[in-house]
Amino acid sequence: NAANAARELVIQRLIFVGNACENEEQRLLEKVHTEEERVHQSILTQRVHWTEALQKLAALRTYLVDVITNLDDQDLVVEQEIFERTELAEGILEPQESQKLNFNQTCVQSPLLHRLWASAVLCCVAGSQKIHINEKTISPHLSLSEDKKTLTFSPKKAKVDLDCPERFDHWPNALATAAFHSGVCACASWVFSRSDREFRFLHAGQPQAVELIKSPAEIGVLVDFAGGEVLFYDPGSCAILFSHRETFTEPLYPVFAVAHQSISLVQ
Repeated sequence: NAANAARELVIQRLIFVGNACENEEQRLLEKVHTEEERVHQSILTQRVHWTEALQKLAALRTYLVDVITNLDDQDLVVEQEIFERTELAEGILEPQESQKLNFNQTCVQSPLLHRLWASAVLCCVAGSQKIHINEKTISPHLSLSEDKKTLTFSPKKAKVDLDCPERFDHWPNALATAAFHSGVCACASWVFSRSDREFRFLHAGQPQAVELIKSPAEIGVLVDFAGGEVLFYDPGSCAILFSHRETFTEPLYPVFAVAHQSISLVQ
C-alpha cells in the first residue's frame, strides 16, 4: 500500500509537471512569434528612416556642391543660409526607434521553469495548516497581538506568570500549540534564522549559512514528516531557500524566535 501510494504520488506530480511544461512551451512559442513580428516591423521602420536620412544627406551634399561651384565668393561668406539648412539636417543620424531592434530576452526566460521544483512539491499540498501560538510558552520579552498572529520583541521583560513550566524564561521564543507528526503539512511562516541580512539553518547546534540573493518578505515551510524533509521556500516565487532531510522520530513543533522587531503568521 505504501509503495502504491508513493507511485501514485510520483505519477501525479509528473503529470502535473508535464502539463505545465506543455502550456509553458506554447506560451513561449507565442511570445517568440510576437517578438519576431515586432522586430520585423521595427526593421522595416528603420529601413524607411535610413532611406529618408540618405535622401536628406544627398540633397544637402548636392546643395553644398552647388554653393561651392556656382556661387561667387560673396555668397559663400553668407553662412546663415548654410547654417539653417544644416539645422534642418540635424538628427538624421539618430534612429527614432532603435530600441525596438533589441530582442526582448525575457521571452526565453520562463518563470515556471525557475519554480518547477517548488511547484512539483507544493502542488500536492491541499492548504496551509492552521498554526496557533501557545500563550503559556511566550517569553516575557515577547508580546502577542490581539489577533494572536504577531509576536513583538521588547528589551524589557513583561510581568507574566512565572509558574508556567512551559514558558521560555531566557530566550525570546514561543511555541505552537500543535505539532506535525504525519502527512505533508505547509504553513506560510515558520522559524528561519535571520541576523541582519544573514540567514542560517541551525540543527543539532551546528549553524549552516544560507546564501540568498535577496531577503524574502515571507518564508514558507513545508514539512514532509513521512518523507523526512523540511523545505523552506519563498511563497511569492516558490523558490527553494533551503531543504533539510532527516528521519523524524518525534513530533515537530513550530517555534518562533524574535530578537528584534516582530514576526507574523500568514495563513
